Amino acid sequence: IELIWDYLGGCIPLIQRMVRKKNYFANLKEYLEKEVKLIESEIIDLIRRYLNKEEKQKFKQVIKIIVDNGFFEAKEDDDKVLIKIIDFMAEKEIFFYDPLSREVTGNNRLYEKGFERILRN
Repeated sequence: IELIWDYLGGCIPLIQRMVRKKNYFANLKEYLEKEVKLIESEIIDLIRRYLNKEEKQKFKQVIKIIVDNGFFEAKEDDDKVLIKIIDFMAEKEIFFYDPLSREVTGNNRLYEKGFERILRN
């Protein structure tokens, strides 16, 4: 249960998909690691294709804050580059942006695990 919570949180669709697909893998950990690797690859591909050097740096700053604090708080005076990155990543469903609290998080727990891996590399 702790392993599932760590990788999937309480996301019911992800848990349902895990139940359907886990038997195709040697163990649950292997399945969950494959899912994180897919997310990591998706994010890296988007970064390489669409972000310039400054945008990549800002993106990494945001995901570091998300990993460290659980969320990034967008502010009214954030620069246009940062706003563009948040909008783009929310559009691609990498980030989830809550307009009421202005909090930015990973779209789900798998994305946050992907952020952790990107920061390690």
